[in-house]
This record gives sequence, structure tokens and C-alpha cells, in this order.
Amino acid sequence: MTLSWIKSMAKMISFLNLALFSNFLISFSLQAQTLISLDASGRSGENGSVEHDYSTRRGSASGRGRSGNSASPSTPGQSGGLIDVLMKDLSPDGSIEPQKVFISISGTVGPGLVDQKLEYMPSSQFILFDVHGGRGGNGGQGGDGEGGCNGRDGRDATRSFSGENGTDGCPGGDGGSGTPGSDGGAGGKIRIHMDQKDTHLLMLVKTDISGGPPGDPGKNGRPGEGGRGGQGGSSYSWTTTRVVGKRCDPDRMVNNGNGSRTVQKGACHDVTTTDRHTQSGGFD
Repeated sequence: MTLSWIKSMAKMISFLNLALFSNFLISFSLQAQTLISLDASGRSGENGSVEHDYSTRRGSASGRGRSGNSASPSTPGQSGGLIDVLMKDLSPDGSIEPQKVFISISGTVGPGLVDQKLEYMPSSQFILFDVHGGRGGNGGQGGDGEGGCNGRDGRDATRSFSGENGTDGCPGGDGGSGTPGSDGGAGGKIRIHMDQKDTHLLMLVKTDISGGPPGDPGKNGRPGEGGRGGQGGSSYSWTTTRVVGKRCDPDRMVNNGNGSRTVQKGACHDVTTTDRHTQSGGFD
């Protein structure tokens, strides 16, 4: 691509919108390298906060679980600024297809100033005017809620008392609210001033006036688990024995050894029964 060819092309398309023309240039010269980048792009927005997480496991708290904190909001991306410059071709008049061309760029780039003289290769370099909007901030992450306390186990039964019921577990804490991502900033504006004889320099211009992408949405925190209910006390069982009567053996005849016999009374014994007793346990 020679300078004379660039000038002839510029005359043919000088009526085109700058943004459309620069898009043509981007696709035409994919292998070109950036000579200089004039940057008035917007800053990215601030992300929402990432809140502290409590342990969501049951039994983490001594009572009701604490709720997670809600995240702070994100902020939008900053809009791109304004680039307003004058471009001039400083190449000597009458030069034919030079290997190098000299140009000057002066003006404002966002809040700053630019005044540069550049040397470039006509077929391999371009100038980037960047006023894209900043990316929106990501949404914040809500904190996880705390797991509730576990219930107390009931007292076991004894001979005197029934078993106690277990107490209820405590509720878990709520998860904190996340916040949405914010919008990206709008693209800025570019103004390029030049003499008609220098319009071929537009072939060197590449622009980025795109709006910034939105931030990713945040997430809500997880709720804490409810505490486990306490176990009921165990039941208790025991036995007792009581006498319900007597039982005697039959009388019997006993020889005395001298040929006589006497009656021997049968032995008597207590008759007993065993009673089983139970005290109920408590409920879980």
C-alpha cells in the first residue's frame, strides 16, 4: 500500500462517516500494528463487596444463627471521554511513495493534552483512537448465614421420674442479599480536524467507541442450617419381687429305727412373684 494509493482512496471515500470508514480499515489491515494509542476510555466501575461468611453447619451458633450481611452495590462504568485533535501530514511536498511518512497530532485527549510528531510506515501501522466505555462493576456477594444451635438432649428416666423431651434446635440465619451488576459506560466521542489535502490520513485511523459491557450479577449468601433437635431421654425399667403366699411340702412317715414310725411335717416355703416396672423416656 503506497502513499499515493492511500491519497486516491481517501478522495473516493472522504464523504463516509469516520466510524464506518475506520471499521473498513480494521478489516482491511488486520496485520497492521499500533503506532500510537490515544486513550480517553472510561474507567471500570467498582465491584460490590464480598461479605464475610458464617459457618452454615448446624450447631455453629449457641442460639439462633446470625444472618449474613448484604453486599454493597456496584457502580456503573465510566463513559468514554472526548478526543478532539488536529492531524497534519508533514511529509515533504512532491515526495513519491516514501518509505516513511511524518504526521503531527495535537489537541485534547480526555482531560489531557497531546502534541506529537510521528513517523510511520504507510502499509503496516495505524493510530488507535480509544474512547470505549468502562465495564460495569460486578455485583456483590452476600454473606452466608450461620447454622443454628443444636437442641439439648432430654434427661434419662429414673425410678422416680420419666425421661425428659429433647429441646428444639435453633433456626439458621438468613443468607445476605447479593447486588446486581451495574451498566457499562457509554462510548465517547472523537473529533478529527484536518485539511482536505490530508484526508488520506484517515486511512491510518482505527477507533473504539463501543459501550462498556455490564458487570456480572452478584449472588445471595446461603442460609444457615437449622439446628438438630435434642434426643429424648431414655426410658428406665426395673423389677421387684413380692411374697404372694406359702407352699408346704407334704408330711411324710419316718422310721425311728426301733420298729416305730413317726410323722414328719413337710417344710413350708414363700411363694413369690416378680413385677416389672418402666418409666417412659422423652420424645426427640
